[in-house]
Amino acid sequence: MSRAAVIADPGMEVPGAAARVIGARVRRRVMREPVAYILGRQAFRYLELQVDPRVLIPRPETELLVECAIEMEEGARVHDVGTGSGAIALAIAAERPDMHVTGSDVSADAVDVAVANGDRLGLQVEFVAASDWPAAAFAAPSGPAAAAGRRGEGDSRYVDRDSSGRRSASAFEPDLVVANLPYVREDEWARLQPEIRLYEPRSALVSGEDGLDAIRALVQGAPAGTQVALEHAPAQAAEIRSLLVGGETLLDLAGKERVTLGSVP
Repeated sequence: MSRAAVIADPGMEVPGAAARVIGARVRRRVMREPVAYILGRQAFRYLELQVDPRVLIPRPETELLVECAIEMEEGARVHDVGTGSGAIALAIAAERPDMHVTGSDVSADAVDVAVANGDRLGLQVEFVAASDWPAAAFAAPSGPAAAAGRRGEGDSRYVDRDSSGRRSASAFEPDLVVANLPYVREDEWARLQPEIRLYEPRSALVSGEDGLDAIRALVQGAPAGTQVALEHAPAQAAEIRSLLVGGETLLDLAGKERVTLGSVP
């Protein structure tokens, strides 16, 4: 039963199976579960991504990171730290197929979601699970057997571009790192909307007393001179600029300071 059919004939009888599905979804929404999790999908840029409670639901303001990346020169290497569902990395790959795009996340479950989205969309993006600067994960042996072995270890894994075992022979040296890392303060968590607090992964949102632990760790772990684009809360913009060389903050569509560009000192 399509939405168009219901609109065209408001008096139509809803089949029992469809009514049960609708009822179950309404009950979930009454419990404040996000619509994206109920439907299992979320739009981002020109993509429709599969999402579930293993990953944060992509937000419109995060599209600003994609806009930063697609302005890079032809063939640029872009890495997405904290990739989650793969939204940023996959959107960049879709809009700039000439670029070499990679992504990483501390959560192996999130990487599973990102890989599944990439496979479904037919986009060539490499993903790894890594707890810090992911150069070591990308330097690991290639191929399905090696990837399966690293899954067992639970700390890093490599997913090649086309499941053939092939990978780039060059070192992990991205021209730009984009990151939507956790930036909610510890004391903000209890005040967040139930849709966020009860359902979305806390580890993808909260990052220490001032919300900047994960961002500081990235800046401290990345090689000097690495170009970064970091999403953050508007109130954190000045502090983020102070962490970088040549920090410049961009405004989101609501006119709020949302993404800061600069290089690692």
